[in-house]
Order: sequence, then C-alpha cells, then structure tokens
Amino acid sequence: MLQRLMHLFAICLACSLAQQVLAAPLLEYTVLDTAEHSTDSFIQGLVYENGLLYESSGLYSRSYLVVYKADSGEEVKRQALPSAIFAEGLSMVNKELFLLTWHKGILFRLDATTLKVKRTTRYSGEGWGLAKVGQHLIMSNGSNLLSLRDADTFNELKKIPVLENNREIDKLNELEFDGSDLWANRWQTHLIYRINPRDGKVTGKLDLSALYPLGQTHPRPDVLNGIAFVPEKNAFWVSGKKWSKRYLIQIKPRAATSGAPQENTANPP
Repeated sequence: MLQRLMHLFAICLACSLAQQVLAAPLLEYTVLDTAEHSTDSFIQGLVYENGLLYESSGLYSRSYLVVYKADSGEEVKRQALPSAIFAEGLSMVNKELFLLTWHKGILFRLDATTLKVKRTTRYSGEGWGLAKVGQHLIMSNGSNLLSLRDADTFNELKKIPVLENNREIDKLNELEFDGSDLWANRWQTHLIYRINPRDGKVTGKLDLSALYPLGQTHPRPDVLNGIAFVPEKNAFWVSGKKWSKRYLIQIKPRAATSGAPQENTANPP
C-alpha cells in the first residue's frame, strides 16, 4: 500500500513539474519613462499613434474619449459619450477610432481627429478589449475566447481560444498588437499575457505588480489596464484605472533562436 502511494505521489510530482516547465515564461521589463495620468480616468482602451495617446474611459454617465500628447500629457481633444453607455476597448483603423461598449452591443466608429461619431454597428455579447491585427480586429469579452472580426463589417470570422499549457486564460480585457504578438490585460490581476494571435497560445506573461501605486489613496487606484505599443521605441505605455501614473516599459528581447524570427504580420487564419 505504501509503495503504491509513493508511486502515485511520484506521478503527481512529475505532472506538476511538467506543468511548470511548460508554463509560459515570466518576461522581464525595464521602465523607460514615467508620466502623469488622470486619476479621473477609468481607463478601458489605450492607443498610440504619431505621438498621441487616445484613451477611452468607462462608467455609466461618465464615459469619455480623450486625446493627449504622449510626451507631455497635454490634452488635445476630449469628447463626452452618451450617459447610457459604458465605454470599453478602443482601436484605430485608417484614422477611424473603433470604440466598444460593455453591455449595449454597439460599436462606435469615430473620426480620430474630431472624435465625432461617424456610424455605429451592432454586435452581440459584451465588449471588453479591441486591437487591430493585420487587416482585421480582435475583440475580447471577458472570457478566454477572442473574436476575430472583419474591420469593415465587424462580422465575426472565428473564435480563438486562449490557452496556457491547455489551461483556459479567462478575464481577458484590454488588447494590443505590436506587429508580431497580441498582448492582453487579465482583469483583476497585475498580469499582461503575450499571445500568439494565430492559435491563441500564451507565449509569455508580464507581472507588473511592482508598478501598482500603493501610495495613492485619493482616489484609490483600481486594476492594471491599458496597453499602447510605441513602435519607434519598441516599448509600451501601460497604466491602470484611476492611476496617477502611466509607464513606458520595454520588454526584454526573447532569447536568440536559430533562424530569423517569424512575425505574425499576416492575418490570423
């Protein structure tokens, strides 16, 4: 009997060690810059384009869009949104902003310069995060399933399950694409996941708990959220809901491998 128990224990230990080995690696990062961030912002989406940051802030009766200079924080444009909507993820396609709503199932398409609504599109389910990937958009809804969508019609093309060692990673929120990898905040955690947009496999994760503003009390900060890729610096602006700071971080390069790295610039299948 004892021998059998020891054998079972050995099997369980081996499985546990195997899972640890197969788990996505914890990525290292460096903080390149720190800047002020509005504590009024319940940040949902963050987009960088030509030196400007486009930010969507949520909550009913308080949702808005704001555009400001990434280097100085100087506000360029602000637009209040209808009180009945809870603004969510944000992306940009051809100078047009795409804004999700939480429960209304309405996608707002806005002029990126004036922030005026050009048209709306309906979709089913909840809207959380949004990112442009190639000629398509990828949307999250708080589950582990990402939705690949046509950028023109916003029709769903396929679902992409996100898995880390065959374990579902749910609560995926804000999304960003850097030309190769998809990055996703996981709601109510300090983690950002690096995801292969073709198959949904998690290839790495960032623990940004060290950036959480513990000393901030008025207002009390909420969760980590908001990712915007800055291509000229190969870095990301990140922040959180009602955080007083935003951070420009650079992720340590992957270990060298044989052959040239393959970028996922083509549309996911």
